[in-house]
Amino acid sequence: MTAPDPAPGAVTLEELGGGLWRIVLDAPGEPVNTLAPPVLRALGDIVDRLSGRRARAVFIESGKPDAFVAGLDLRELRDLLHRPPHERAARSREVCAAGQGVFTRLEALPCPTIAVINGACLGGGMELALACKYRLATDGPKVSLGLPEVRLGLIPAWGGCQRFPRLLGLPVAAEAILSGRTWSGRSARRIGLVDDVVPHETAHDAALRFARGVLDGKRSPRRLPLSARLASAGPLRQVIFSKARSGVLSKTHGCYPAPLEAIEAMRAGLAGGMAAGLRREADAVARLLTGPEVGNLVRLFFVMQGEPASGAPAAPDAPEPRETRRIGVLGGGLMGAGIAAASTEKGIAVRLKDVNVAALAAGLSRVAGGLRKRVSRRSLTPLEASDRLHRIVPTSDWTGFGRLDLVVEAVPEILNLKRDVFAQAEAAAGSETILATNTSALSVDAIASGLAKPERFLGLHFFSPVERMPLVEIIPGSATAPWAVDAVCAYVRRLGKVPLVVKDRPGFLVNRVLGPYMQEACALAVEGAKITQVDRAMERFGMPMGPFRLMQEVGLGVAQHVARILRDAFPERMPGAPLLERMGKGEGFYRERRPNDPYLSRLLTSIRAEGRVAYRGAIPDAEIVERLVLVQVNEACHALSEGVVVSAAEVDAGMILGTGFAPFRGGLLRYADTLTAKRCHDRLAELASKHGARHHPSPYLADLAARGGRFYAE
Repeated sequence: MTAPDPAPGAVTLEELGGGLWRIVLDAPGEPVNTLAPPVLRALGDIVDRLSGRRARAVFIESGKPDAFVAGLDLRELRDLLHRPPHERAARSREVCAAGQGVFTRLEALPCPTIAVINGACLGGGMELALACKYRLATDGPKVSLGLPEVRLGLIPAWGGCQRFPRLLGLPVAAEAILSGRTWSGRSARRIGLVDDVVPHETAHDAALRFARGVLDGKRSPRRLPLSARLASAGPLRQVIFSKARSGVLSKTHGCYPAPLEAIEAMRAGLAGGMAAGLRREADAVARLLTGPEVGNLVRLFFVMQGEPASGAPAAPDAPEPRETRRIGVLGGGLMGAGIAAASTEKGIAVRLKDVNVAALAAGLSRVAGGLRKRVSRRSLTPLEASDRLHRIVPTSDWTGFGRLDLVVEAVPEILNLKRDVFAQAEAAAGSETILATNTSALSVDAIASGLAKPERFLGLHFFSPVERMPLVEIIPGSATAPWAVDAVCAYVRRLGKVPLVVKDRPGFLVNRVLGPYMQEACALAVEGAKITQVDRAMERFGMPMGPFRLMQEVGLGVAQHVARILRDAFPERMPGAPLLERMGKGEGFYRERRPNDPYLSRLLTSIRAEGRVAYRGAIPDAEIVERLVLVQVNEACHALSEGVVVSAAEVDAGMILGTGFAPFRGGLLRYADTLTAKRCHDRLAELASKHGARHHPSPYLADLAARGGRFYAE
């Protein structure tokens, strides 16, 4: 039989016979189940009814074929963030109390309760499963379990900070909650998060067999090992919390409050009991929702899910973009191998072309090496890794290129070389094959000159390393057809990355804004700042690494190449950085994580002797941060005025996803709004009077400051 509920169809109760009951979550018309307030109420009503019946076992399952429960509906959270702070806090306490109450009553049912997890089981969905006495995961590829709330600036607040440590032990639970880590079904079984992994196709039958084992006394709830119980009690517990707090502060410099709140919620629960821990969870969420970090991180989440950064919806009558099933990759270097690997992971067949067998072998070796690492981390099985590697067909000629949907070039950044490669590629490719250049700064139109059909040619700028960087800049040329742009954007989204369409201007968006940032960092070093001080100052601001470490990570050759292009295009604002330009081959700002002091000292002494930058000695951290941020704000204004992108939101998406600009600050221009346009303008004018024209405020910023305007309307 099926019970009615306040959210029709979302939660149903079925009697299976023999005292067995099944709760099914299946939100009508939605791709995933979420625990919106009506769903929680429906679930709570069913739990209350079951508590009065003589149930022998209760299963909680999803009606979705590949999804369990994804937690709170983030669309509701986004709407809540538009309310005044006191309303956010009050509403969050209501939602926390509702979820905590339902899960506490579920946990108290006297019979075995078994969550059958067939897909994403994250956040509130994980907390639902934790309230059950047993958890089964299927072996499906979409199974993912964890409490990733800190990634949104929040903490688990339906009991996750209490039940995770009690189930897994404090050391494992603390690391998982503070990092937002997730596990596959097999990995979850190894740490004791699930009791077993069952076949995806027959999960319900397997759950029935598991329940019989429980009822027959052959299975019992997992008991935490003695060592883990000891680590969660007394003096050891305090040591773990102290180390966890130190680790959080070391990584975040105090910029992210959520991990610290999670530590205190776990501490309160282990010291004062479940009720005290639940109260602390609710209090923490109320505090977090009144700060700016959650809103900034939630906006970023929706951009990562494919929502346009500008907020503009797609045209309702837009045709479906052409599917990309087979691609060619020209060049097996780090970038080409990364693009090939990312494509095969999504089931796309790849023809990898290079100049000779040795180069092809090196490219395949790079792909295979990455797959071996994933197998060793158990995020891939050996069979899955072998299948992906075999989707790549190596070739040193143009055989088979006439059947491809897309060809991506990843050869060195030499204009004439790229032109020659595309002359051959166009001759070999099919009449509608899209041709794309993975260039970091060269003009797309310049590369396309000489092509017979430039309408199917465009730029496709992946960031390095491909496997980690989520942004891809899409650069249409002046003749590129809209259908080609749409198809390539769809391909990028299929890879799980975020496409950002930008205008064909020097440096595009990300490298364009980074150019003055890196130049200013070099100027600060010549003036007297230590490179370690500059890097640490920006890390404390919230960057994943400072500018000198960033230049070394992307490659000094690449940084020098981009700097030359920007210097030629914008000589007044980006006249060049002698420190970067003269960095010799094989040298670097760092050697084995330590400053390359003797070499840097000689180079800086030589540059200072020329008198191009006055030596000052020590420079305060606050000035370092201000100068490095303001030059980026100014250049972003120049890019907006030229239409490189159309909105501040696109600038911010590009800088967060392409450079790691402090996500909790909401992006470069959202942070500039907290300073005000007038303050940015006036400080840049002061810096220009001291350090030269490269700081002169852009007309766009000057106009915004004069009007008392903002980059964002809200």
